[in-house]
Amino acid sequence: MALDLSRASDVAERHEKGVWVPVKDEAGKQDTYMDGNGQAQPSGILMAGAYSRRYRRKKEEQDRRKLDQRTFTEGKFSNDGMELVVACVLDWCGIEADGKPLDCTTHNARAVFEAYPWVYRACDEAVNEPANFLPQDLPKR
Repeated sequence: MALDLSRASDVAERHEKGVWVPVKDEAGKQDTYMDGNGQAQPSGILMAGAYSRRYRRKKEEQDRRKLDQRTFTEGKFSNDGMELVVACVLDWCGIEADGKPLDCTTHNARAVFEAYPWVYRACDEAVNEPANFLPQDLPKR
């Protein structure tokens, strides 16, 4: 199949909708939470992809900041990856604080990723893996 410019928006749209990333504990076991019916459900984080508008906007903001030498510091540079992943969090389920559901906000997403680096790594990998966003009828490599 030829690279067809008219299908470019399809790619971006799939990255906008996101993919669910399973939340696992440090041993790699799937975390669960109890839904409203008392049924155990897998915890997860819905992540937009690297071709989404939100990812590209955050990347452009970072690039502008780097061009302004007055505000560019090593600390901000090392924080860029976290900022990009946090910007891609669309929703989550099974993320709690003190036994209560935690609101899905950028502040809370950063706190979760800082507290659980393996969850951050899984989300970062998901965001940056184009195969995660292929249509279901196309084979993944």
